[in-house]
Amino acid sequence: MFSAAPMSNYAHPGDVLQFAEACHLDGQRCALAVVVDTDGGGVRAPGALMCISETGQQAGYVSNGCVDADVVLNARQAIDDNRARRIIYGEGSPFLDVRLPCGGRIELLIIANPDVSVIRSAVKALADRQPVGLSLSDAEVAQLDTPLEATDWDGEILSLRVVPKPRLRIA
Repeated sequence: MFSAAPMSNYAHPGDVLQFAEACHLDGQRCALAVVVDTDGGGVRAPGALMCISETGQQAGYVSNGCVDADVVLNARQAIDDNRARRIIYGEGSPFLDVRLPCGGRIELLIIANPDVSVIRSAVKALADRQPVGLSLSDAEVAQLDTPLEATDWDGEILSLRVVPKPRLRIA
């Protein structure tokens, strides 16, 4: 089990979900930020997760550092408001002072205070080496009955496929 200590270098969704569970166990509220759409250059694909605690600690990342600090700020505000947010960086963004060096565009969904029972269930399934399907929207994070074949964004709901971390990599 992870403690809710800063883990910005953890990129696997399972680690990010474990951090969200640890925040809850530590009595902290948190938000999940997820990349839902990209256009042009971008470091992280749709489905990339980041969890931000109410104190600003984080696990995961949604860009190569160019907008993560602003995501933390917006996530902390979403936690306080207990309301989801959609944010666009790059073309079409209202933030003229936040630029993407890659020239691309990323759209994020920030979900405040996700249901810890769903997070806990997903963490357990991943620990049991089972893939997980999650449905993320402005309203909630929900676990799907069956894992998905791929991650998909329909403009309102991100259907996220999460597979366990590989135990061994051979290069």
